[in-house]
Amino acid sequence: MQRGERNILKVHGEKVFEKPNSTLSHGVNSQPGEYFITICIHNHECISGGIEDGEMRLNEIGKIEEKEWLRTSNVRPRIELDLFVIMPNHMHGIIVIKEGLPIVGTHSCASLQRKPRSLGSIIAGFKSAATKRINEMRHAPSIPVWQKKFYDRIIRSENELNRIRDYIYPVRNTDY
Repeated sequence: MQRGERNILKVHGEKVFEKPNSTLSHGVNSQPGEYFITICIHNHECISGGIEDGEMRLNEIGKIEEKEWLRTSNVRPRIELDLFVIMPNHMHGIIVIKEGLPIVGTHSCASLQRKPRSLGSIIAGFKSAATKRINEMRHAPSIPVWQKKFYDRIIRSENELNRIRDYIYPVRNTDY
């Protein structure tokens, strides 16, 4: 693998985007728009379930991730969730930040160095809630669940959005 190659997303052999390490935004985006995100499990451990007969089967940890992810748009009215997929050691999703509505940031006791109402604060809130529930279930407080950072990409066109949807959910579906 050549330098920077891990930041290239290819969908059906076609490069969707390339983001060099030095330009990853790490969640400073707060402008209205659609964002493709990838969140990885700490040390790439496969803790969210497994692949059986070509399908992802969520275990209890994966089900907690799914529930907390879906809750994201309930606690943040300016956020809309599009397609997402939870894999054994990471997840992909599309988040839509809508215009004009108030957004809820992270709670006041969080010691996070993130711009309020940003993609980073949205992801931090999700990670925090999921980690708390996962570690309660595992009876293992303070065990890291997620890598510290996440990857994001502003989706710039309807064509790119549809290619990313095909990547997340590869079964051809024109009912987006």
